Amino acid sequence: MIRAAILLACLALAACGASDDEALLGYAEGDYRYLSPREPGLITTLDVAEGDRVEQGAPLFSVDAERARLAVQEAQAQLAAARSRLADLQRGGRPEEVEAAGDRLASARADLALAQEEYDRAQQLVAQDAAPQRQLDEAERALGVARARVQELASQRQLAALPAREDAIQAAGDEVEAAKARLALASEQLADRSFRAPAPGRVQRIFRRPGEAASPNAPVLSLLPDDAMRLVFFVPQAELARVTAGQGVSAACDGCPAGLTAEIAFISTQAEYTPPVIFSETERAKLVYRIEAVPEDPARFHPGQPVQVRLDR
Repeated sequence: MIRAAILLACLALAACGASDDEALLGYAEGDYRYLSPREPGLITTLDVAEGDRVEQGAPLFSVDAERARLAVQEAQAQLAAARSRLADLQRGGRPEEVEAAGDRLASARADLALAQEEYDRAQQLVAQDAAPQRQLDEAERALGVARARVQELASQRQLAALPAREDAIQAAGDEVEAAKARLALASEQLADRSFRAPAPGRVQRIFRRPGEAASPNAPVLSLLPDDAMRLVFFVPQAELARVTAGQGVSAACDGCPAGLTAEIAFISTQAEYTPPVIFSETERAKLVYRIEAVPEDPARFHPGQPVQVRLDR
């Protein structure tokens, strides 16, 4: 009702026309921000009171975050496990496995040396007709088996020292990246449980307090940012040509210091309360246009406060 009375007074005075020295009456208007958490939860802390001035980034409130903290811990553990698997595949076989493969290869080489000695001995005996040909044949077969065993174990020893296949390493690397993404998401959700001021301004109303439930559709408080304050005034249509976007204006209000200024940011394209008639010279004097200006010092004004504005020449 107070704002309606102010508006009617502004329209009445503005409709009478304004000379270069006359003040155009208006009022201060704020565009409030209603702040709520992204996820539902019980409010655990409230760091501000109604009327408090806050700077950007100042803590406002927080909601219960136990589940979010557990999700972060789980994501951290998953990332650590994924990194461990990737490192294991990149290193190849464990030192114990490589050492065991080396021991088996050394034993096979010793068997090969013994088989070679048996073959040489059988070859000499057969040449001297001291042993049958069958003994040489058996020694030759044993020597071939020993050589094949050495080659097999040498390959196993080499494979044990190599890293895993490229596709397995790539899959493990992808799992590490997925774990990083899960951790980033969990960390962001945990950070969202604590809400900070998005811009400097003043806390207007507190709707919910610790112990009460908040959600995206149930805001905790309303904030009036400094850059959301506007000075609204009305200019008769005969004076509209004097007004341009970006133009400076002088502003005054009860109890305010002298020298306050603002800059016009919005000019309405439609007249207020336009009568649906063909306008005569008399009727045109009743047309007024809504103008909005951004004050240089918004903290000096309060929503609904009457103001007087003069256009700068």
